[in-house]
Order: sequence, then structure tokens, then C-alpha cells
Amino acid sequence: MERSSFANEGMLVDERDEFLRTLRLQLAATAAGLEDWLQPTADRVPMEPAPTDLIDEAIRTALRSIEQLMIDQTAQLDRTALERLAVGVEQVRRAAESAAVAVAERVVATNPFRTDGFFTGKAWLTHRLQLSKREAFHRCQMARMQPRLVVWPEAFAAGEVGIEQTSLMAQIAANPRVPTDVLLGREAALLFDAMTLPYEEFKRRALRWQALVDTDGADDAAERLRNQRSATMTEPDTGGWELRARFDDLGGAEFCEVWAHYCAAEFEADWADAVERLGEGNVTVTDLRRTDRQRGADALVAMARAAAACPPQGMRPVPELNILIDHRSLDALLRGEPVPEPRFRDVVCRTASGHELDLSETASAVLWAEVRRVVTDADKGHVINYGRKQRLFRGASRKAALLRQMCCIWPGCNVPVRRCEVDHARSWHHDHGGTDQDNADGLCRSHNWLKEHGYRVHRDDHGQWHIHHPDGHEIR
Repeated sequence: MERSSFANEGMLVDERDEFLRTLRLQLAATAAGLEDWLQPTADRVPMEPAPTDLIDEAIRTALRSIEQLMIDQTAQLDRTALERLAVGVEQVRRAAESAAVAVAERVVATNPFRTDGFFTGKAWLTHRLQLSKREAFHRCQMARMQPRLVVWPEAFAAGEVGIEQTSLMAQIAANPRVPTDVLLGREAALLFDAMTLPYEEFKRRALRWQALVDTDGADDAAERLRNQRSATMTEPDTGGWELRARFDDLGGAEFCEVWAHYCAAEFEADWADAVERLGEGNVTVTDLRRTDRQRGADALVAMARAAAACPPQGMRPVPELNILIDHRSLDALLRGEPVPEPRFRDVVCRTASGHELDLSETASAVLWAEVRRVVTDADKGHVINYGRKQRLFRGASRKAALLRQMCCIWPGCNVPVRRCEVDHARSWHHDHGGTDQDNADGLCRSHNWLKEHGYRVHRDDHGQWHIHHPDGHEIR
């Protein structure tokens, strides 16, 4: 059947539509098929809206590709293959979220659904995609970020940067007091941190940078926290008591330090009980009789009893609140000068347990608090050297070792520093490791036990910790 045109050669309308549908599906199978509509260029601008057949086929192709990545419970994968699959699937998830954000950007910008009563693109997205209000808000916020940045959207589309990192960056980009030129000037550095650092460390740096750029916003937030502090005790209808409290930065940090001291005592009691029942080396946190929340409640009661037992004029020993601030930032603040924004990676202003503090409030506290000068190595970050004469890290040497970190140094372990043990990275018994800050590590009890049973821990010349399995591979 030779037909070079549709109408003048007698092709029926149904046959023509079927021919076009088939042709479009064939085009969708090529790399340029759908891109002509979704990613037009100056020399390639389609004259009609993208056909839904192309979109449907592209989505089916994507779903079929994802189905190939589904893992069955009976799958036999070694650690290398499983790691590659986990990393690859996460990359696909990020790229898919990037596509969803790009679609949301078009919906928000054009909102072709206004005539249906959806007066904002966000309202339509929430309804049609069955998103939670929080999810819709963050997706639209990421969508609004896209035009403001240059390299971040490309990295997100390639699956190279995480969803939470991008959501946080969108939150910062939405701040009207962060100028676009300043944001673009620091975009590459923040993206590098987002791609290479653990999320919590990236979050700390990114928010610190925002506070240095938006000093008015940081001061407003600190004032708001001071005004909102409160504490109430109520009796619920179900019985018992309920405590609700809110503190400002410094007051909360001081309270938390004392409470953490009592929590640690409750934890030690539970651990000792578990060791007595199961034996040393056989205990994990799941074997403890109380949960973290139960121990926290019991610690509050212990704090109240200790306070009641101590007369007002008494000098009962209390835990210290150690606040770390780098000397350059402190010097600038005491002279009434702003901390330079390019130094955001080097700015330190936190408690020993890792809670970030407002720079101005901390500088004010210096006027009445006791100040201890601590000198750290510029490369490795260790504080002092005590030589090899003592076996255990005690007193100042233990505090100095724990000032450098916020949690257990083992990859993926979030046990807070207050529950970590300071010991020798190179074992005292097996490797003749010295009792000095260059050989001091902070590990939770379980991981410290592993270190003494074949696992190797060391810190490189840049201060980064490395942990090796007994078979030699590095744990990442």
C-alpha cells in the first residue's frame, strides 16, 4: 500500500491516528524523541504540545528499568554487588526526585489548572499527586530554587547530591536576606560539601553560612527563642505527669549538659546490669532493660532529687558546659565586627556535644563565663599530648579528646559523645599505642570492643578517621 500523504491518498482518519501514534512511540524509543518537547533548544522548538503517548511510553520505560533493580529476598549478592545496588538505586531515586521537582517548577510557573479552581500550582500538586502538605511545600521550594542556581540542579538531576541536602539548600535559597550573587558565589563550595560530607555535618556548615550572611535573621531567631522559653507540668487524663519545656540556646545547652550527665549514669547502670546477665562483649543497647526515653525520664527525677538534697548555699559538683568557639570568630565579635562569610567552613561555635549556638550570644557569655584556652593542631585537630606514662585517658586529656567530635567516630554510628569511651586508636596492648591526643579516639562501648578484637582505627595527616576490617578492607 503506497501512500505518501494522509488525506489525498485516501487514508482513513482512524488509520492516520494509529499511524501517528505508532510513529510517536517509535520516536519515544530514541533519545531525542521526548526531549524535543521537554527540553527544547533554540534550533529545535516543537510547534505543538508534547503528545501524551510519548510521555506514557517514556514513563513505562523508566518503570521497566526500575523493575530490573528490584531485589528478591532470595537474591544471592555479595557485599560488593549489594553496595553497588544500594548506591545505584539511591542515585536513581535522586534523579527521579529531580524530575519531579522540574515538573513541579513548570506547574508552579504556568498553573494551567487555575480554571479548575486550583489557584496555585502547589494546591494542584498536593491534590493530584496525593502529597502531604509538607512534601508539597518542600517540592515547590526546591522548584523555586532551580532558576536561582547554576550547577546544583545539574548535580541533582544526575543523582550526585541527596534529596535532603537539596531541600536544605532550597530553604536557604528561599531566604530573601541571602542575596543571589552571594548565593551563586558560594554555590560550588556548598555543593562540594553536600556531595562529600555526612548530612548532619553539611547541615551544620550550610546553616552556619546562612547565619553569617543573614546576621539580622540570626539575631531575630535568637531573640525569638529567648522570648519563647517556657516550662509546664500537667496531669493528663490518662494519669502520670507530662513535662513540656522550651529553652533558648545557652539555657537549653546548660540544661542538656546536666541532664546528659544524669542520663549517662542511668545508662551505665543498665549496661552493668546487662553485662552481669549476658557477659562482657555480648551486650548491645537492645539488651538494656530500659529505653532511652525511660532512662531520660528517670534522669530528670534524679536531677530534681539531687537539687532538693543540696542546700541553696551548697557547692555540689555539677557537670561543666563546654562551649567551643574558634578564636578568629571570637576576636571579631568582641571587636564588634561581623564574622567574614567566606570563613564559614572554619567557624566553630557549639557545645561539646555538638549543639550549634548563636555566635553573638556565645560572645556575650564570654564576658561572665570562665574561659579556657585550647590550642589545636591545624591539620589533625588534636589538642594536647600526654605521652605514654598513663594507661587511661582521664581528666583534661579525656575532655580534650572528646571536644573534637560529636558522636562515635565509627561510620554510621550516632551514639552521642557523652556516651563514648576515650581509648587508644592504636591499641595499648597490641600495638603499644601512646596515651596522647594523636592516638585518642572516641568510640561507643560496642565499637570500642570491636577495636580490641581485630579492627584497626587510625587518623590520617588531615585529621580524618579510617577504620579497617580484620580482612583489610576499609569500612566506609
